[in-house]
Amino acid sequence: MRWEGVGDRWSGRAKVVASLIAPGSSVLDFGAGACGLGRLLDPSCAYTPVDLPGVDMNAGLWPEGRWDVAVLSGVLEYADDPGEVLSRLRLLAGEAVITYDHGPAFRSDFTNHLAEEDLRDLALRADWADARIVGWWKMTRTQLQAIWKLS
Repeated sequence: MRWEGVGDRWSGRAKVVASLIAPGSSVLDFGAGACGLGRLLDPSCAYTPVDLPGVDMNAGLWPEGRWDVAVLSGVLEYADDPGEVLSRLRLLAGEAVITYDHGPAFRSDFTNHLAEEDLRDLALRADWADARIVGWWKMTRTQLQAIWKLS
């Protein structure tokens, strides 16, 4: 399995994300990895995890269907065209929860680096009515990820 041995590295972030999702929601989790978010959601939620190779936002491979909430935790940073990803998400879900590293240092493995106002502008252009930061997740002593809610 691709995600064996990953452990609970992202469990803190997944707990924060899960707390933003209403019971009974259908949830599409992009980059689901070991599916930690699914274990933290209210049992009444319908959880759909997706990851490579079946779904690849950069290759135009998207799932079919409609969900209440789409989640991208630490995924948007790897999008070749983040505006297109936000537009596609709008077609797939009524809401989105996105974590994004707006840190001052651009990591060499990231494909894009958006300032907060850039991500907000892309979301609004993608037809999301509201795009706001609802919290922060502390990855390391000095690195934070913004937690965005789009609706």
